[in-house]
Order: sequence, then structure tokens, then C-alpha cells
Amino acid sequence: MHSKPMIPSRLYILKLLFFILSFQLEPILSVKIDASSAIDILAESHNSYPTQTYRGDANTWFPSKIPLDTNEMVTRFQKASKRVLVLDVDGTMIKFHTDINQAVPTDDLKKPLAGLNEHANTHVSIISGRRKADLATHFDRYNNFKLSAEHGGFVRNPNGEWHSPVEVDSSWMSQASTIMQSLSQRLE
Repeated sequence: MHSKPMIPSRLYILKLLFFILSFQLEPILSVKIDASSAIDILAESHNSYPTQTYRGDANTWFPSKIPLDTNEMVTRFQKASKRVLVLDVDGTMIKFHTDINQAVPTDDLKKPLAGLNEHANTHVSIISGRRKADLATHFDRYNNFKLSAEHGGFVRNPNGEWHSPVEVDSSWMSQASTIMQSLSQRLE
């Protein structure tokens, strides 16, 4: 029976990149952690993350692991002359919380982000479903980052102002409102 490994999920890749940021970029971030133990932490995280392998038909799934050479990944990331990081907020950089006002960046997150903000050859884009006001509250201080709020509905380029990359036509709303009012009156 042929097995086809699944591509790691976006969330997994983003979490993996965050581990690298937190533990591996000592020269950039001045984070003093033994490199071998950081790689062990990264490998342990990877090995505990469940993946799936496709076998046979679409209704049959078996758990498996996707091999990951963490040493090679970290080495290549550190040696790259230019880096692009796309980081998600909720569930990746910030733990989920039932009260969004309590789901805020920790000091442990702020330090590596500040280091990345100062590193000219690392381009960071933070994406989120949150409103731009929420994203601005927590991440505006990182003026070299690109911020994308409301799943790309609003974007702030590095050192820029918030804008919407798409033109929104809301002329239909007045017609819809008239129709809704008419229907509402009929139901009274």
C-alpha cells in the first residue's frame, strides 16, 4: 500500500518558525540559550506534534511523523542573507484565550520580536483575523513589520499607515436595508 505524507499544516510551520526565532537566532536576538538544547527542544516539539499519512483511500488515515532535520533547518535559516517570516497571532504567537483582551503578547515574545524589528535582512509579516485596532495595540511598536488585520482586509506596510488593499463597494447596503425594512413591516 502506497503512503503519501501530508504537507505540514500552516499552524505547525508557523509554530516551528516561532521556536526557531525564540531559541536559535542568538546573534540577532541576543538570546543566550545553548544551541544543542534549543535544537533538542525544537525536535521534541516536532516529535510530539501529530501528523497524518494518507494510505489507500480518502477515508483511511493513520497517524505518523514527518521527518524533519532540525539541525539543517536551523543552520540554513541562520546562514540566509535575507529571511522572510510570516507569523500568525492567535494560537501561534499568542495562546488562545476565551477573553480576547487577555490574549496578549508575553514579555518572552516581545524580546525576540524587538530583535527582529531591528534586523534589516529579516522581513516579518504578522497576520491575524483580529481587528486592526487590536493588532496595532500589540504590534505597532514594531515599525519594520508588515501587519495584516482582518485576514488581509487591512494592511500596514513597514513604517506606513493602515490601508485596505481592496476597494469595497457598499452601495448595495442601502438597497438591502430597504428590502429588510419592507420584510420586517410585513411580519409585524
